[in-house]
Amino acid sequence: MDADIEYKPTSSFVRFLALVENGPLVTKWEKDSSYLAMPYWDKNKKASAFGHNWTAGEDFSAGVSKAQGYEILSQDAVKHWATGQRKVDKKYGEGTWGGMSSTQQEALTDIEFNVRGGTTGTSRHHGYPKLTDAIVNGNQAEIVRQFRRPETPEREKEWWRLFGRELSGGIKYSQTASVAKSLTRLEEFGVDLRRLSFD
Repeated sequence: MDADIEYKPTSSFVRFLALVENGPLVTKWEKDSSYLAMPYWDKNKKASAFGHNWTAGEDFSAGVSKAQGYEILSQDAVKHWATGQRKVDKKYGEGTWGGMSSTQQEALTDIEFNVRGGTTGTSRHHGYPKLTDAIVNGNQAEIVRQFRRPETPEREKEWWRLFGRELSGGIKYSQTASVAKSLTRLEEFGVDLRRLSFD
């Protein structure tokens, strides 16, 4: 994908974000499409629908419709996609992001969406730089070893189903723990994991 082409989130990615951010709301809207989602507090910030933190000038006090909720979610995905692009191109070189597949891009976009520090980390938060490096470089072994999100296990599982299995060359989620242990043992014997492929 060329960096100048406008990004539009895939439908599978939007549904993934909706389910992991607010699964009960997805269910509610599937049963009653006229339901208005009322705002709530996300830590110390007002939020609506699928984890959207209000920005200056926004006011969703009257509630958010199903169409609005998904539109806001798509806009947030675009924002985090752009942040991922900026960070990756800064670290790995201009055009790196545009040279990746949509699966790689959206896998990293979710990290920007949900993880403090995002893909490459900040001065305050570590982020997931090792996983980012593995995804950018197509290192299947390190993707298996670095994808864990102990603070959000359900999101971790769904992330693997949508992105990890393809990026790792077909490893099932149920296999990841045993494969990771085997990889660590291979590394101890001096095997260069960067050369391994599960395809």
